[in-house]
Amino acid sequence: MWCIPIVATITPATLSIRAGLSNSTSSMKVPRPSYENENTTIAWVNFEGVGRIESSSAAINRLISTTSSSISILPFTAPAPNSSYTLTFAAPAIKCETLSAAIANNTIQLADASTLQKAWNESMHADLATSAAFGQLYTGKTMSALDTHYIPNHFFLNTNGAGAGGANYSCHMWNASYTVHFRSVDGALTSTITSLAHTAPLHINGSGVSTDYAPGEIAYWSLYSALADVLVTRIYYGSTCSLMGADAALFRSGIPACPEITSPPDDAGGCGTGATSFEGILSPWMCRAGSVPRAVEELSRNVSLSLLSSALFSNATSADVLVAAPQNYYVYNWRNLLYAYLAAVVVALVCVSVGAHAYGANGYSASSSFSSIVFTTRNAELDRLADGRCLGARPMPREVERTMLRFGVLREEGVGDGGRRRGVPHVAFGLRDTVGPLKKGEVCS
Repeated sequence: MWCIPIVATITPATLSIRAGLSNSTSSMKVPRPSYENENTTIAWVNFEGVGRIESSSAAINRLISTTSSSISILPFTAPAPNSSYTLTFAAPAIKCETLSAAIANNTIQLADASTLQKAWNESMHADLATSAAFGQLYTGKTMSALDTHYIPNHFFLNTNGAGAGGANYSCHMWNASYTVHFRSVDGALTSTITSLAHTAPLHINGSGVSTDYAPGEIAYWSLYSALADVLVTRIYYGSTCSLMGADAALFRSGIPACPEITSPPDDAGGCGTGATSFEGILSPWMCRAGSVPRAVEELSRNVSLSLLSSALFSNATSADVLVAAPQNYYVYNWRNLLYAYLAAVVVALVCVSVGAHAYGANGYSASSSFSSIVFTTRNAELDRLADGRCLGARPMPREVERTMLRFGVLREEGVGDGGRRRGVPHVAFGLRDTVGPLKKGEVCS
C-alpha cells in the first residue's frame, strides 16, 4: 500500500498549457473613402480661375501611379493586430466587355444604342488601319467633349489590331457598391472583395465648373481622368520591330504582361520573338487577372481600395472589428491522474496478494526488529562460519560467498545425558543441512 502515497507525492502531469487566440468584437475607427473635400481643396482636381476643372490633382496622379506600378492595393494601418472586419462603401469601378456585346445590350444605357459603334468608328478606326509595317499590340482611346459622338467616362481598347487575331473592348466607369473583408495577420493587411455591384454607369462631363457637379462626381471624374493617363496610349512594333510606346505609363502597370500583348498573333508584323520578346522584362504573374480587359478592371478596383491608404481621400468611420488576442489555455487531463492511481492500486493489490499468500503458506509473519535479527542469526554453525572474520570485511572469502543459507527450524544439535536436549530448537538462518522446513501450525521455542 506504500505505492499510493508515492503517487500522491509525485503526481503525473495533468495540467497542460496551450497558446491560442481569444476572439472579441468591438467598435473601432477604420478608414472609408470620402469625397467631401472634392470642391473645396485641390486634393482631387486642379481648378482654373473660374472654378472650372482643369485636370486631376497631383495627389491623385501619384496614388494611381503608385497603385499601378505596385500591381497591388496600397496598404494602410489595421485598427488592431490580428483583426478583421467587413466594410461596405461606394467607389468607382471600370467594367469591360466586348464591343459587340456592349452594343447589343446597350450596357451603358445610352439614349441611342448605335452611338457606341459610331463613337468607336470616330475614335479608333484611323489607329487600327492594318499595315504590314506596324504590328499592333494595344490601343486605348477615350473621347473629348469636342467629339461628335462623345461618351464621357468611357474607354475603347483594342488588342492585336484589326486583323483576325484582334479584339475590341468597350470599358466604362461605373458607380459601384463594394463589400470588402479586411484581415490583418502578423502585421500584413489583406483586402478581399466579397461583393461588387455595378449600380449605375457614370456620365460625368469634365468641362463644367465646380458648382455643376453632384457630391462625389468631381472625385469620380478625377479618378477617371488619372486612369486615362495610364490606359490611353498605343503600343506597337515599327517596321524594324522597334517597340513604339515603350515609355508609356501603361508599362508601369501589369497590363502589358497579359498574354494578348506578350504573345501577339502572326499579324503583329512578325515581331515579338527573340530580341524583341517581352519575356525578359515582363513576367506572367504581373497580369494577375489573366487578360487585358480583366487587368483594366482590376486596376480600377485596386485604385478605389487604395483610397483608404490616404488621409486626403478617406475619413474615419466605425466598424465592428473582430480582434484575435493571444491567450493561454489550460487543459486538465484527468485521465493521467486516474491511470497513475489505478496503476498504484494494482501494484499495491499485487503486493498484498503476494504477502497474504506467503503468510498463508508459511503460517507466520516476520519482523525487522532488532530482537528478530538477533534471534534469527544466532546459531553455532554461523558462529563457526564467522570465526576469525571481523565486520564482514571485503573482499569476502570465496568459501563464505558460496555458503548456502536457509531459513527455518534449526535441527537439534544433540542429546545430552539422560536424554535431555542440549540445544533448544528455534527458527533462524543456518546452513542448508542444519535447517529443517518451517511448517504452518508448528510451535517453535
